[in-house]
Amino acid sequence: MDLITYSHTESIRFGANVYRSKEQEVKPMDLRNELINNDVDVLILRLPTATKSKHSSLFNMGFQILHADSLVYYFVGLNSIEIKPLKNNLEFELINNGNIRELQAIVPIIFDQYQNHYFSNSFFPPDKINEGYIEWASSYNQQEEGKISWLIKKDNMIAGFATCSFNIDSKECEGILYGVMPEFSGQGIYSDIIRFTQGYFKTQGITRMWVSTQLQNYAVQKVWLREGFFLKKAFETYHINSMLNYTILDSHTFEFNCTEKIIDEFASFSGDTNPLHFSDEYSVKSGFNGRIAHGMIFQSYLSKYFGVNYPGNGTIFIENTNLFFATIYINQIHKCVINTISFNERTGIINCFCFICNLTGKELDYISDAVTLGKISGNGKYTSMCQELLQKKYGFGKCLLTTSCTDALEMAAILINVQPGDEIIMPSYTFVSTANAFILRGAKIKFVDSRKDHPGMDEDLIPSLITNKTKAIVPVHYAGVACNMDKIMEIANASNLFVIEDAAQAIDSYYVDKNGNKKALGSIGHMATFSFHETKNIISGEGGMLVVNDPQFRDRSEIIWEKGTNRSSFFRGEVDKYGWVDIGSSFLPSDIIAAFLYAQLESIEKIQNRRLEIWNKYFLNLRDWASKNSIKLPCFPEFATNNAHMFYLVFKNIEERTKVIEALKKEGILSVFHYLSLHKSPYYVTNHCGRALPMSDHYTDCLLRLPMYFDLTENEIQTIIESLTKSIRE
Repeated sequence: MDLITYSHTESIRFGANVYRSKEQEVKPMDLRNELINNDVDVLILRLPTATKSKHSSLFNMGFQILHADSLVYYFVGLNSIEIKPLKNNLEFELINNGNIRELQAIVPIIFDQYQNHYFSNSFFPPDKINEGYIEWASSYNQQEEGKISWLIKKDNMIAGFATCSFNIDSKECEGILYGVMPEFSGQGIYSDIIRFTQGYFKTQGITRMWVSTQLQNYAVQKVWLREGFFLKKAFETYHINSMLNYTILDSHTFEFNCTEKIIDEFASFSGDTNPLHFSDEYSVKSGFNGRIAHGMIFQSYLSKYFGVNYPGNGTIFIENTNLFFATIYINQIHKCVINTISFNERTGIINCFCFICNLTGKELDYISDAVTLGKISGNGKYTSMCQELLQKKYGFGKCLLTTSCTDALEMAAILINVQPGDEIIMPSYTFVSTANAFILRGAKIKFVDSRKDHPGMDEDLIPSLITNKTKAIVPVHYAGVACNMDKIMEIANASNLFVIEDAAQAIDSYYVDKNGNKKALGSIGHMATFSFHETKNIISGEGGMLVVNDPQFRDRSEIIWEKGTNRSSFFRGEVDKYGWVDIGSSFLPSDIIAAFLYAQLESIEKIQNRRLEIWNKYFLNLRDWASKNSIKLPCFPEFATNNAHMFYLVFKNIEERTKVIEALKKEGILSVFHYLSLHKSPYYVTNHCGRALPMSDHYTDCLLRLPMYFDLTENEIQTIIESLTKSIRE
């Protein structure tokens, strides 16, 4: 019997015996025998939706089953529809050896948010999955073999790609992979790709066309329906993890929180009522700092990394041994790293080490306290504590926590009363939120080029951009490195302009004036904005802050912050009632977010010291290599300090940067470029005056960020350094 077939490509890629089912209708017992006889690690099984119950029989036999995705197929008869004209002026380039690398570069970007099929299975490393999608897309470049691909461009920028298969004899074709770059979403590009491929194949005599996607991908299905397709069939994809070779799992990092609910649930079906898990007093007397988790809970939780999700049947199929370097306490988030050592085929036992560490401070304690206080909606205890701490520590004016730095920027735009036609000066090399906040109020953006020594804005270019319509200057402290604030404030004061510091990356960083006096970034301009996004030094998941240094804005900022009401004044007893007195919105974050943030702020010295250690290791170990290969390392003007937000490299050209990205990726290291110049963005390019901004473009093409976060280990740092220095030699 031959129900399954060996997948050579996937097996090589993932280092395991990967098979695919050849039949859509299978007999579970026959399939079981095939799995055992072929020593299958993972079987990819696709069943028609109508027969999806078949998999339950396999589960009952002891196989570990993951529902990877639901796939829907749409069909259209090309002769039965009138193909609509394209909405955009697009260029369709056939993929060949000359542009294949461009296709390979955009595939992982387009599939970045993809979470199904391979990505749903922790057994498959994400970097290897992305390699597979790149190879898949790249293979459709030989028209004579019934495969064809196009690279799609708009305004000379790559907007997406399309890969298709076709059969002249059967007169059928299929859209295999379609993708649109994130920056081109919402412009009708995807619809145009569908229309183009429909038209192309129709002219080739093809009469029937298929497309497929995941069930929850509703957006593309709506497009297909508009273009004449209709739903034809559906399949369920399952991963059958059989006889797993656990050694390929290598290392996994994850967070684990054993809550009281989990303790209670586990005790109810295990009968384990040990007072170590239920009594603080007993646990302390026994030498612990509080109640601890059941050992089996963590072992069953580990099972998800070997094919079965807790609270499923992982402990039935999987035994494991663990070495715990820290106690698992109840209601604490533990960061865990699993390093798989070996798999005993005779006993079926995984021998592995599990390292456990905690968050930086008292995040969970403060969150619990906020919940207990019953004030979690916003502007509660921890909101006030964060604001007061930051005002005192950095000499900020009025601080108002917000749901994001984007919201803080939008508040600033409201406060300076930006009107349609007003002009705002800011760097092109920045995140889109910096511009969006002012665009939303009708402003026109005047972009400034970057410095030659640093990606921050070139302050000397600002005066030439000032007109009678200029309202404000928005300096962005890129990588936490200060702009020349004395020069900017002097320019602004001379023309009666506002200065709003975008300090999203600049917490705990300073500007040093000519007399050697240090001023915290965010304390100098009329206002400033900060981010506490999870990518920043100090985090709260999402979150931001508006700093109001100019007294004229302080009272109104609070009103806008409170949805346009004088609610805060009312609670302070300053007014006898409150109501709607101005425009505003819901900018307040939950006090739970503020509680998390306060714990982070208490640990700011610890966090910053560690980040500086990592930054310095990068710098000291890379400077000679960088110098020999004409690669620039971060540079700090004499007026700036280093808060270790980012470590980046600036290469000579985009080709060299791409080479390094690919080399690091092969080593499992994610290194990414940063911003695309806003003046060349699809949205704003037609509104830009046409001035060349060569340095901004240079950083867009040549700047590369290295991994930079608090928990980066010494071994990881060394691996990154060694991989980098191997990627380019003098």
